[in-house]
Amino acid sequence: MNKGLIIRKPQLHIYAIAVLLAASYIATLPLLPYPAYFLVKALPCSVLALAAYWFLQGRIRTIMILALLFSAFADAAIEFEFLAGLAAFLVVQLLYCVAYYPRKKFSSGRSLGLLAIALFLIGACYLILPAAAELAVPVAMYMIVIGSMGLLAVLYNGSPLVLIGSVLFILSDTLIAINRFLLPFDTSSYFILTSYFSAQILILAGIVRTEKTSAAG
Repeated sequence: MNKGLIIRKPQLHIYAIAVLLAASYIATLPLLPYPAYFLVKALPCSVLALAAYWFLQGRIRTIMILALLFSAFADAAIEFEFLAGLAAFLVVQLLYCVAYYPRKKFSSGRSLGLLAIALFLIGACYLILPAAAELAVPVAMYMIVIGSMGLLAVLYNGSPLVLIGSVLFILSDTLIAINRFLLPFDTSSYFILTSYFSAQILILAGIVRTEKTSAAG
């Protein structure tokens, strides 16, 4: 029997469950707020934390479990208090920085990606921070940390899924800031949540793939 199939099949199942839970929550957005909706929102990342426990080992497993559990907490907390959710997500970004850092590798081919992330975040800060008013300081702190996460994702020497997921995470948070501080739009939640849940799934899948490839090699 192919050992690779034994590893991949349960991974696909758990990712499919996370996708289904995320899609189910997004589909129920018109019904908000219904009882315990914030717990439903936290389910996808809770399932991904369980996947991290199953599919990873050692230090990276601990980091990813914590990152995904903090994400689940943040998903619920932000529904009640924006700053509490922001603080929890800041911890998530720091944990992702810690996860990416050991596999960083600079090359000239990555320079354009680093520049793109840096310019995007500078532009976002220029537009968003003046509109954030009394929240400008915590928002600036968060943008610095998520920017660091994005730069380390560009340098990440492993599966490209990690970079794709990280870019989607930055996109999701940028849409949150635009919707809250600059230009509210009715369908924002659909774009924000689709990019966010996709980001979390892709980051975990990329790290799992990288660790499996490293172990096999």
